[in-house]
Formats: sequence, structure tokens, C-alpha cells
Amino acid sequence: DPITPYSMNRPPRSPALPILPLRFLIRLALIGFIIAIGSIVACHFGLKISAVHAHTMVFTTLILSQFVRIQMIRANYHIGFFSNNWFTANLVVSIGLQLMVIYIPILQKFFKTTAIGLIDWGIIIAIMFFIWLLGMSVHYVFSKWIPEKGTYVNN
Repeated sequence: DPITPYSMNRPPRSPALPILPLRFLIRLALIGFIIAIGSIVACHFGLKISAVHAHTMVFTTLILSQFVRIQMIRANYHIGFFSNNWFTANLVVSIGLQLMVIYIPILQKFFKTTAIGLIDWGIIIAIMFFIWLLGMSVHYVFSKWIPEKGTYVNN
């Protein structure tokens, strides 16, 4: 993504502070926990059919959740979904590769996946929506109620 025009106007980070502040690590852990719960939910639904089906649903959930996470970060900076052509191309290629791994028999054998149906895709998309919703809620709580102090030299 392009750099914001105001990046050079910010003061530098205080050298006394850690590179990864506790506040950031807590946010990261919460988002990771949300993604883990989403993966467990996908596994639960997949296990109703078979272990391979569960594996495929978890694999797909984890892949797509990373794109949801990237979009959450971009949304924090008010960057539009289609504003970066490279990101959009990467998303399309990655989803295409994921579909190949799920639906092409030779790749199914190699990756130990199986074809998933429309209901499974609906479950995965619903999980992505809840990951996004909960992740943005975490961002909102941290940005509104847990202010970051002492990050820059002048604070």
C-alpha cells in the first residue's frame, strides 16, 4: 500500500520503548484467539462429515482469515478494499490456488483435502464475517478505551 503523506510528520518512536509494545501484543493475541476459535468452529462442522473434510475446512478458514486480517489492518488506515491492484491480484491468485488444492484430484491427494460444498463455503464465509466483526471490535476497544501513551519521543 502507498505510504501516507503524513508519515514523515510523525515524531520518531522513543528508543526507550520496546519495538513491540504490550498493547500491540495483546491485540495480536486477541485477534489470533478469534481466528483460532473460527478455525475450531470450522473443524466442528467439518468433522460431522469426515476428518479430511474438517481438515479442508480448517485449511480454507486459515487461508481466508489471513486476508480478512490484512483487510482489518488496511481498514484501520482507511485504505479501500480495491485500492491496491497488487493486493487484489494476490487475493485472486491465492483464492484460485486454494480452489485448485480443494477441487483438483492430484492436489487433493498431495494436500490431503477434499471437495467442499456450498453449505461448507457458507459456513466459512460466516466465520470470516465474525472474525472481521470481532477483530474490528477489538481495534475499536483498543483505539477508543485503551489509549496508546508514550509511544513517540515528544509524548
